[in-house]
Amino acid sequence: MMKEDLIHIWMANGFISSRENLEIEDVGNMVWNELCRKSFFQYIKVDANTDDISFKMHDLVHDLAQFVTGPECMVLENTNTDLSRSTHHISLDYPTLLSINDGAFK
Repeated sequence: MMKEDLIHIWMANGFISSRENLEIEDVGNMVWNELCRKSFFQYIKVDANTDDISFKMHDLVHDLAQFVTGPECMVLENTNTDLSRSTHHISLDYPTLLSINDGAFK
């Protein structure tokens, strides 16, 4: 996951907001840095050419997040996954997207 993408997701969902003299992106950077210091993220890589930061959520934090969100958020790893009416967020990769049948989202 890219750091800037995560901060934009936080902003879009209203999880962070601007403070007195700080832009919302600066607050997002502060939150991300704090979570990083507390080991919420692992495998942090900085692209030498663009300074883009990518990372992976710690496995234990990811498992907890999946447990808390239940069927509201799903990761489609294959095309045999049944979607629930309570599913609001879906993550999938491009090959999975190409193989999903038309009736899956009705």
